[in-house]
Amino acid sequence: MTGGGVAYAAMDNSVQLTVDGKTQTVHTFSDDVSSVLEKADVDTGKRDLVAPKLSSSIGDGDRIVVKHARKVTISVDGKEQKRWVTALSVSEALKQFGLRDKNMRVSADRSTRIPLSGMEIEVSLPKRVSVTADDETEKLLSFGTTVGDAVADAGVSTDSNDVVKPKQSKKLEEGEKIRVYRVSIKKTKKTVAIAPPVKKEKTDDLERGETKVEDPGKAGKKVVYYKTRIVDGKKGEPKKIREKVLKKPETKTVLVGTAAPSSGMDGTFWTLGGWDWKYLAECESGMNPDASNGTHFGLYQFSQSTWESVGGTGDPRDASPEEQTRRAYKLIESAGPSQWTCPTRRV
Repeated sequence: MTGGGVAYAAMDNSVQLTVDGKTQTVHTFSDDVSSVLEKADVDTGKRDLVAPKLSSSIGDGDRIVVKHARKVTISVDGKEQKRWVTALSVSEALKQFGLRDKNMRVSADRSTRIPLSGMEIEVSLPKRVSVTADDETEKLLSFGTTVGDAVADAGVSTDSNDVVKPKQSKKLEEGEKIRVYRVSIKKTKKTVAIAPPVKKEKTDDLERGETKVEDPGKAGKKVVYYKTRIVDGKKGEPKKIREKVLKKPETKTVLVGTAAPSSGMDGTFWTLGGWDWKYLAECESGMNPDASNGTHFGLYQFSQSTWESVGGTGDPRDASPEEQTRRAYKLIESAGPSQWTCPTRRV
């Protein structure tokens, strides 16, 4: 019996089994890893780490390591990554995710053990940025995820009027150059006159081309409110935001002549400047101050542009024969008599 007991003991293997960092000694007659784990009631899956592998043979004094996989979610500057890892601590998980920056900020202590149920970890990577505000530039390492975070890290406060470029909601990037513009709004007001509206009334008491102010009306008064945007001390253009009428204007009435020009066309203006204007008018328009061929008008058949070039306003036909003759004389003085197809002559 004694000899048999010795032989039995000789066949017993003593194995060091470490499961998720915890070690125990297992005595077994099994000769492979899979059997040892079965005896120790250790279940494994395809994502788990087993060393040596399950099919490996095992002997007395050997060691088996099992690390169960855990589903870890790491958010790096707001961007999530999900992965099954066999890391037992936050520090190991970060390495398995390829995150090795010593300066990064982690939401959990790096020595924290990761439970089998998994874990969510937030990581903020440092970014070298610059923030310019109030004529000063500060270079810093920011762990924020947005431009606004970096502005806060720089100790710069802003209000609703200030402008930050890029926008504070923009994702913060390495090397970001941020500028804070101090904006203030100045409100002003100014009292101004309101010109009276003009009402025109036709009358045959005046010849065409003649006008007369029957009632000058009265100007009104209003207050105009402006706002001026001041950026870093520099004023912009004032912008009108509203106005308030203090006194309404009274309408100005202007009489506009509709009567045909008087037929007394033998005045001295017919020989203005020593020219025979009646002779030219007879040829150009048949002495009709209202004549028109569609593009040329009046006694001397002015084009609109020519009429305006010699100081005429409105339709040449609305001017009196005297005014039409004065404009024609001005034209002949500046450009010569070749302006007309009809011949001109001196008196």
